[in-house]
Amino acid sequence: MLPISLYLLNHNYGLFLDEAILSVLNQTFTDFEFIIIDDGSVDKSREMIYRYSQIHPQIKVIYQENCGLIASANKAVEISTGDYLIRLDADDILHPDALKILYYYAEKYPDTDWIFPGYYMTNEFGEVTCKKNRRNEVFYISNEDKEPHGACSLIKRKTLLEVGGYSKHVACRDGLDLFLKIRERKTILSVPEYLFYYRQHTQNLTRNKKLVEETESVLFARNI
Repeated sequence: MLPISLYLLNHNYGLFLDEAILSVLNQTFTDFEFIIIDDGSVDKSREMIYRYSQIHPQIKVIYQENCGLIASANKAVEISTGDYLIRLDADDILHPDALKILYYYAEKYPDTDWIFPGYYMTNEFGEVTCKKNRRNEVFYISNEDKEPHGACSLIKRKTLLEVGGYSKHVACRDGLDLFLKIRERKTILSVPEYLFYYRQHTQNLTRNKKLVEETESVLFARNI
């Protein structure tokens, strides 16, 4: 069994997909499985994914009708085999040492269920606009802290299964969803390294303020 399952979710992000896939294939830590789920794309994404899967046989590909981010993430959890899971969205990029550093912390703090790093914010063209982290040190976050980013975090597969995976009744804010379910009984570790590039562009789900607000209301109401 490989220690890490990395899954990439894509829906019509062919413009950014090459960079995302290459950032996985160029990892300095190579002991992982790579799952790509194409969620009903109608652009050039499927052709691109097929091309990579023919060159790199370790890539496992699922082509499906569009069912959304959360259902796709749960599918990845279901079929994965690693002890830890990490999600990469098709418009984001991993630092080459991301898996090596995150797994180092997982081995150093084996009782931790969720490890998340700092990250670089970029514009549509991948140019860094700023960087974000919690502190310049390793620390466990508390119930009062803001939730981690949903993607590019290392989470124990066992923990995800214990909390029922991603909630099917929400369309976004998966980081908040998991945080509210995990925070009371699990440990969540923040590490200071900047390990991924979070791209901002017009298609980001988080730019849909109405959807984000409605989802947050549902999640907080559920956890009162």
